Amino acid sequence: MKKLNQVIIVLLALIIGVSNSFASENDVKATINEYLSAINKKETKALDTFVNDDASFTMLNNIIGKKEVLDQDDYLDFVKQGKAGAWVTSNEVKLVNLQGDIAVVYAESEGKTLIRKEYLTLVVNNGEWEIVNSVSTLAKK
Repeated sequence: MKKLNQVIIVLLALIIGVSNSFASENDVKATINEYLSAINKKETKALDTFVNDDASFTMLNNIIGKKEVLDQDDYLDFVKQGKAGAWVTSNEVKLVNLQGDIAVVYAESEGKTLIRKEYLTLVVNNGEWEIVNSVSTLAKK
C-alpha cells in the first residue's frame, strides 16, 4: 500500500507539473496573439503593454533588401503608420519554446501577397510576459 501511495504522489506531481507548463505556454500564446492583433489594428497603446521598454526589433525586408533595427518607441511609430501589419489577413503562432520565465516564439503573419516570419523572445516581468526581442523577415509569398 505504501508503494501505491508513493506512485500516486509521483503521478500527481507529474500531472501538476505538466498542467502548470501547459498553462504558461497558453499564456505565452495568448500574449503573442494579442500582440499580433494590436499590430494589425495599429493599437499602439495596447501594443506597448506587451513590449519591454528596452526591446529591440530587427526587421529584414527581403522584397527591397532593407534591414531596420528599431527600439520600442521607433517600433511603435512604425506600427502606428500601418507599416507592420495593416496588410495582414491571418496570424498563427507556430512554435512556443518555454523554459521557465523565458520563451521563444515563432509566428507567421500572412496577407494576400506577403508573409512575415517572426521570432520573438519573451521574459516574465512582474508576473506578465513581455517581448524583449523580435527578429522578422518580410517576403512575397
